[in-house]
Amino acid sequence: MRLVLVSTTVTVHRGSSLVNQNLRDRRNLNDYAGDRVPVFAQYAAATACFEVMVPESKLEKTEHGLVPKGAGWFVLNMRDAEWRHAAGRGAVCVVADDFEGWRQLEQLGVNPFVLEPGEPMAMYHREADQEDFLVVSGEAVLIIEGEERQLRAWDFVHCPPNTKHVIVGSGSGPCLVIGVGARAHDGQPDSLGFTIDEVAKRHGASVEADTMDGDVAYAKLPPRQPTAYRDGWLPD
Repeated sequence: MRLVLVSTTVTVHRGSSLVNQNLRDRRNLNDYAGDRVPVFAQYAAATACFEVMVPESKLEKTEHGLVPKGAGWFVLNMRDAEWRHAAGRGAVCVVADDFEGWRQLEQLGVNPFVLEPGEPMAMYHREADQEDFLVVSGEAVLIIEGEERQLRAWDFVHCPPNTKHVIVGSGSGPCLVIGVGARAHDGQPDSLGFTIDEVAKRHGASVEADTMDGDVAYAKLPPRQPTAYRDGWLPD
């Protein structure tokens, strides 16, 4: 087999640097025949990824704040983003996506919650994907697998798939908790379940009967409504 490469230019983007590598002069690639051909192919594939340019998403202004549109990258301050709020249920920033609605991110759900004392983030539940939570400020109570744990700023909570849990605000002021969840099973049957739990019930965060239906689980609670950011929700 005889391979010939004629005046080929490989353009590589590394950060803000642009590297041009010229392969010219009718370079004879006979040496790449046989077992060495895959080496060149791997090099071409590896450098091709540097050609990908991810566009920036546009930020669309609504009456409640800015909303990213498109699948590109973006920077958005949470004070400028849309929020959802309901009395007794706390507030959630939809800087990435809507916890109870549309999906902006494909692989991860990212939801910053602000909970006043006694406000549950959700109903006691389990999901088929991993979830993690970081308490940024304030205090909260974690109910997890029937146990109760006190949380404070910079406590990190890891919930493997199917871990039953809920977080409820506590202390004397608002609590900021950032929730992150995988989405490998998002929307699939049996990916979400709500179970009765006596500890969660004491905090007003348990269903009355086991169910796999989110609409049933939240039927007696007011839905969070769109709103703009309110002073005091986020720490300085």
